[in-house]
Amino acid sequence: MPVTPSKKIFQPLSRRLIMRLLIALSVAAMPTAAALRSTAQESAVPLVEFSDTQGYWAAACIERMGSSDYMKGYANRRFLPDNTMSRAEFAAVMAKIYVNAQKIRNAPQFTDVPAGFWAKDAIAKAYEQGLLEGYPNNQFKPSELIYRAQAITILAKAEGLRNPDDAEAILNRLYVDQGEIPDYARSPIAAATERRFVVNYPIVERLRPTASIVRGEVAAMLCQATMYGIDYRYNVPAEYVVTVVNRWRDRFVRPAVDPSLGFDRDGFALKAGESIDNSTPLVGMVNLDGQWVIEPRFDSLSRFSDGVAIGRSPQDPEMSEVIDQQGHTIFSTRYPILGFSEGLTAFSGKNRLQGFLDKTGAIVVPAQFFEAESFSEGLARVARLDDQGYRQYGFIDKTGAVVIPLQYKSVQETFQGGLVGARPNDSELWGYFDKTGEWAIAPQFTAVQSFSEGLAGATKSQKTNEQWGFIDRTGAFAIAPQYFSLEPVYNEAIGAFVGPNAVTWFNEGFATVRLGAAVGLIDRTGQWRISPADFEGLIADIGVVQGGIVGVQIGGDGAYLKVAQP
Repeated sequence: MPVTPSKKIFQPLSRRLIMRLLIALSVAAMPTAAALRSTAQESAVPLVEFSDTQGYWAAACIERMGSSDYMKGYANRRFLPDNTMSRAEFAAVMAKIYVNAQKIRNAPQFTDVPAGFWAKDAIAKAYEQGLLEGYPNNQFKPSELIYRAQAITILAKAEGLRNPDDAEAILNRLYVDQGEIPDYARSPIAAATERRFVVNYPIVERLRPTASIVRGEVAAMLCQATMYGIDYRYNVPAEYVVTVVNRWRDRFVRPAVDPSLGFDRDGFALKAGESIDNSTPLVGMVNLDGQWVIEPRFDSLSRFSDGVAIGRSPQDPEMSEVIDQQGHTIFSTRYPILGFSEGLTAFSGKNRLQGFLDKTGAIVVPAQFFEAESFSEGLARVARLDDQGYRQYGFIDKTGAVVIPLQYKSVQETFQGGLVGARPNDSELWGYFDKTGEWAIAPQFTAVQSFSEGLAGATKSQKTNEQWGFIDRTGAFAIAPQYFSLEPVYNEAIGAFVGPNAVTWFNEGFATVRLGAAVGLIDRTGQWRISPADFEGLIADIGVVQGGIVGVQIGGDGAYLKVAQP
């Protein structure tokens, strides 16, 4: 069917979108019972610095809890972090935090809780909310110490956590003393473990379920449950939080720059500035030292590409500023632009036809194409519409001259290593042609990927998620077809089937490959460098190797591995 004009011209990341993403990430990490907790004590108050927590392993969490008024200290600014907690003390803390939890029953008149007892109301409230249970003969035993298994079970109940189907596997995998966990607590502890609520100090694999919990441990677990994802300065040190990753922490490394912070290869990252007059903050860019390289003055800002970034100010959102890495404006334009590559950027002109600008803002290729991609290896893919309204793709050079005629309906976006994947109009099979438009590898594959480091993923299977291997520049399989991904799933929101690729491109000599749900990392000879069987088969995903380090997702947690060069 005919197509409508292309809208692929780049729109810089807006500050509103940045804030929405940050909020969404925080909300996604928040426990399900967040709405049940008290927020009245979470106003911006100075942190409480207790006199006896300096150097304590959970000091930051304790200060946060004290500032939130969830756990009060004692005389002389003491917190007494290694003191045990009674059932009454724990009930008081839980009732204060989960003040909005629904009442599900009436509390009896506990015979061992006198009318004037300091925690009488808190005990009744915690019981009515179903957080704590009583004992036979209407007893509560307020002075009895609470054990770690009991405390974690109560916390899991308060957070409304669902018991995992593989609870026993989780406990057996992560705790060397899992045999000591009481039956009633096994599933709740597994659920709390999945949500990273369980904190074990000093040995993360040792739960000590029957040991009395101390105030510092309670503060740490509550910090994980109630503050997790909001401000990482006040979270528990990661090495004491029970996760699948921590089991193999000696094998992991810490990158010099955490990729999750969003720094590009030049060491720059987008950052929102302070909000003014309750408006959405403006966006700028910082370097690895956290210093502003580009002051937050843009309503939207792209990352650097080819040494420049594109920003739009709130005063004139239709005007695009092209800025260098010192924050200086090179030129401004009202043309929507894609982003620079090899000194040129596609722009959208009259009737949304597209051409190319140089870094002075001068038009070097007039707007004449229905679609235009970035330059790569001196050529850019462009498209015009035929008489039936279908795209016809080809390639131009930097003068705008057509090098490869606009006659293909299916062709990859960019040349890589002098080749680009394409499919003849009268065939369902893919091959690769060179920069002269001659077939270097005859069409013979049902699906292909771009070349990278001399190899490209390809398959000849009629089911294009199966039998992937890697071909060389002659079209021969250098790594035999054997990799496959799970069946793609139809996504109604985008109207297409989606799923992970069976293979990725090579980078620094490594590529990620899949065997169904299993995933691993191979070198250019096809040898495993990270096997799907590593880490007990719990690897869910592997990223792209950069600087000899690769990110892995294991059991829902992320970590980084150093990969030896092949």
